[in-house]
Amino acid sequence: KGIEPELAAKKYEQLLWKMPPEVVGRCERNGFPSIDLILLGTGADGHTASLYPASSQVTQNPDKHLFVPAEGKGGVTASLDYIGSARHVILSAA
Repeated sequence: KGIEPELAAKKYEQLLWKMPPEVVGRCERNGFPSIDLILLGTGADGHTASLYPASSQVTQNPDKHLFVPAEGKGGVTASLDYIGSARHVILSAA
């Protein structure tokens, strides 16, 4: 049996925050660890990254988490703040 998604995300988030800026970089806008690229797809209803308009994952992230619970499917997804901290974001929509 594997590790629960929320625990895995928490451990990965802690690891990213501990990495030196020379390795991960930091977003100048929000101070988040900044990865080079995030590739996003869209759902049939137009949502992306399991983030839905007006959901709490989109409208509030007071604790500044990199990952948040994914609505509908369970598991986790990147927070809107973390997506925005990437150097490049590609959205693939069909």
